[in-house]
Amino acid sequence: MFEAIMQAIAPQIVDLGIMTIVGLIGLGYRKVIGAEMDAKARDTLHSALSTGATLAISRLGPAATTAALTQATLDYVAQSSPQAVARLGASATVLQGLAESKLARLLN
Repeated sequence: MFEAIMQAIAPQIVDLGIMTIVGLIGLGYRKVIGAEMDAKARDTLHSALSTGATLAISRLGPAATTAALTQATLDYVAQSSPQAVARLGASATVLQGLAESKLARLLN
């Protein structure tokens, strides 16, 4: 009787095992792809911040106020890389700090 039960459920056990393995592979793949997308978004954001800061200084001049330079940098980032900002979920405070940091490096 035990053999009959095992023969009846064996295909389901095999299917469950295969589905579990495929699911775990898919989960790992999504994590790897997600990490790669996050890294690309970070690179894009930092590149846009650097370009925006350089552009802000060239347009407004190095004597412009920090607030004006920061806002010009953030405006550039918002226009050039909105998907990167959204992907990373960067807050306005974080973006402002990053912009100020990029500007400080260029101005010093």
